Amino acid sequence: MRRLLAGNPDYRRLLAAGLISQTGDWAISTGLAFHVYQLTGSALSTATMLLVSRLPDVVLGPAAGALADRWDRRRLLVAADLLLAVALLPLLAVREPGQVWIVYTVALATGVLGTVLVPAQKALLPQLVTGAQLVRANALHGQSGQVARLLGAMAGGVAVEAGGLAAVVWIDVASFLLSALLLWRVRPPVADPAPARERGPAGGAW
Repeated sequence: MRRLLAGNPDYRRLLAAGLISQTGDWAISTGLAFHVYQLTGSALSTATMLLVSRLPDVVLGPAAGALADRWDRRRLLVAADLLLAVALLPLLAVREPGQVWIVYTVALATGVLGTVLVPAQKALLPQLVTGAQLVRANALHGQSGQVARLLGAMAGGVAVEAGGLAAVVWIDVASFLLSALLLWRVRPPVADPAPARERGPAGGAW
């Protein structure tokens, strides 16, 4: 594992970008749940926000995987991170219960954009890591996702309590911008695999 990280700077950038963006994602999800409940006092409104934010994963998951398989993965990830950073900004206007629809809209938009992140990261891995190290890289990527959940949940709760919704929004915006910068510096040395429709039956690794 140490050799994998020490000898592959592009993989380190991909791993760090995933950890940072997923931490921001869980931070905003936790922060929004706290904020919606503080704003409305309604458990139903909070549950609706959580449902809206996670529904795209269920509905659009297969389509996101196909998109990651056909497009340049690095550019797709950079574009998604930048769009996610911009999509969060309307949350800064939320001041009263009647504006909770803004939260729902942003949660849906970021949920849709976020569906491409994990499939594209997984599809990019074989371009950066080959052979026996690919198994280790996949395992490390999965572990980083679990760490991101823990860090993001804690950061989101603390940030919204200490600085309000604006604090957690800016944390998430910064996380996506930093992730985009790291991904932009990734230079895959391995040729981009052919789209799934051009591969044989053994090509469907993901």
